[in-house]
Amino acid sequence: MALYHPAEDRFLQLNWNGDTDLRQLDGLSWRDLESWLADQECRYLGSGPDATAALLLRHGFLVPSRRQARPPAARLRAEIGTGTQSHEAVQYVSNPVTGVTIRLRGTAVDTWQNWQDGVTPSSTDDAVTEQLVRYGFLYREPVGAWQTQPGYLTQGQAV
Repeated sequence: MALYHPAEDRFLQLNWNGDTDLRQLDGLSWRDLESWLADQECRYLGSGPDATAALLLRHGFLVPSRRQARPPAARLRAEIGTGTQSHEAVQYVSNPVTGVTIRLRGTAVDTWQNWQDGVTPSSTDDAVTEQLVRYGFLYREPVGAWQTQPGYLTQGQAV
């Protein structure tokens, strides 16, 4: 299934063959949304229902009915599905949701590789890291977000 977000000009393809009207997701709590995604076998690049739900919200394909303040402590994670390729010894990184592709040079290649490996780069890479966040290759995930009940959006929040 392909989703298009015209306001952001974003396209997202889900691994899902369902013919269900997505409006039935209106008002679901976070736990119910995850259950629905699991029951429908709806995934983004093989990610679990929690990661798929978070991606849909992060990129505006689902809108929460109410928002709470983001917790202050957050860690950075590489965006799901971001691809890296090399062409004539130049590294390129592409985000399939936003359509943005950037060229990496010098230490930026190592910084990106560290983020993909789940290793926080040294503080000397802050400028590179901020650009990766700016262009959507990294996102801020509050600490503890991958626990059984995701707290990074809200507890009991409806979408």
